[in-house]
Amino acid sequence: MSRGAGPLSWRTSGGFTPELVRQAHTMFSFPKGGVVDMLDAADEAHREALYAENDRGGEARQVVADVALILGTDIDAGPGHRWDADHMQRVVTSAYAVDDERNELAAEKVKLTDLLRAEGERANAAIAREEASDEAAAEMGDYVRQLERERDELRAAIVSQAREIARLKGESA
Repeated sequence: MSRGAGPLSWRTSGGFTPELVRQAHTMFSFPKGGVVDMLDAADEAHREALYAENDRGGEARQVVADVALILGTDIDAGPGHRWDADHMQRVVTSAYAVDDERNELAAEKVKLTDLLRAEGERANAAIAREEASDEAAAEMGDYVRQLERERDELRAAIVSQAREIARLKGESA
C-alpha cells in the first residue's frame, strides 16, 4: 500500500483508490477483488494509525509512570486500572502538592534569610560593642596604671616631705 497526500490518495497493491472505486461503481461493474482490496487497505491504514496513536499513548503513560515514581505516588491503588483517569489524577495532585511545598519552602527560605541577616547584624553589632569595650577597658587599665604611678609618686613625695618636716621639727626643738 502506498500513501499520498491524504486519506483519498491511498492506493492498494492493485492500484485502486477510493475515488476510483466510486467512479467505477457508477460507470460499470467494479471487480469485487478491488473492493475487498480497498477495504483491506483502509483497515491496514486504520491499524497503522491506531498503532501509532497507541505508541504515543504508551510513551505518555510511561512519562506518567516515571513522574508517579519520582513523586512516590501509587497509581495502582484502588479499584480500576492504573491508567484510569482517577488513578492518573493522583500524579497531578501529587505534583501540585510538591509545587505547593516548594512554594512554602521558598517563602520559609526568604524568612530564614531575613532572620539570619538580622541576627548577623545583631551579632556584628555585639562584636563591635565588645571590641569597643575591650579597647575602653585597655585604655582604662592604662589610665588606672598611670594614676597608680602618680599616686605612688605623690605618696612618696608626701612621705618625703613629712620626714623633712619631722626632721626640721626635731632640729628646732
